[in-house]
Amino acid sequence: MKKIATSLALSISLFAGSNLFLPYGGYINYSGNTNRDDAAIAGIYLSSYKAPYKLEMAVEHMQITYQDATPKYKQNSVAGILHYYKGYNWDFRLGANVLFTKQGAEDETQKVFIGGVTYYQGYNYNIATDIYYSDYKGFHVWQISPKAGKRLGQYNALWGSFYAQAGLDFIAVSDDAAKQDSYTTFNAKLQNFNGPWTTTLEGSVGKNSYRIDKGGFVVYNLGEEYKYSYGVSVARALSAKSSLKLGFTRAKFDEAGNDAYSNVFVIAYTQSF
Repeated sequence: MKKIATSLALSISLFAGSNLFLPYGGYINYSGNTNRDDAAIAGIYLSSYKAPYKLEMAVEHMQITYQDATPKYKQNSVAGILHYYKGYNWDFRLGANVLFTKQGAEDETQKVFIGGVTYYQGYNYNIATDIYYSDYKGFHVWQISPKAGKRLGQYNALWGSFYAQAGLDFIAVSDDAAKQDSYTTFNAKLQNFNGPWTTTLEGSVGKNSYRIDKGGFVVYNLGEEYKYSYGVSVARALSAKSSLKLGFTRAKFDEAGNDAYSNVFVIAYTQSF
């Protein structure tokens, strides 16, 4: 199970102000050959910027219910990333995401360590690489994620402007012979900015077990073999410093050799100050 609500809720803010407050909530419906019934997610994302530093933080609670007597899966997580901006072209970052999971008598702490660098030309293009180290009970995971993005068109054009991004995730699971593996995923995003509206299309193809996404805020920490996912979100600016965002994502994953699906609905509010 990944923290999928965050993947739809978090976005780069274009509002004025150096601080951002973003509460969000999500509901997940499962279908296909799965024992899971549904899930609920609630979280808060915060960021504060004072040149040349920016601090991002997120806290989240999630729980999954099952169709039989399987105990609920409960997860709390705390993530923090510190950015250092050098000049107008470089973003260096370090952080961590700690997840506290509980199901029945099993209680675990899982840790993800985050590092990355981005080179960007404002409103033109960006090139980035992130490195993640995930520490699980009995094994660990390394991930290297290069990506590149490009802005297209003019904001005041009839169809607005666009931003396209594509990336790869190279993942290596080690230590535990039963889990040892390496694989690659491909992900892409297309955004349209038109007046007060921002529309985002996202997709991912490839095995996602223990994958990290969204700069470290999204973790596939239960090891399911997701095959693909696709989603859409629409945000509308309510004022110069606030917006409301609705999103949907659908993913296919493998559960005990059977095909299963998750359908995720998310709402998020953004306030800058």
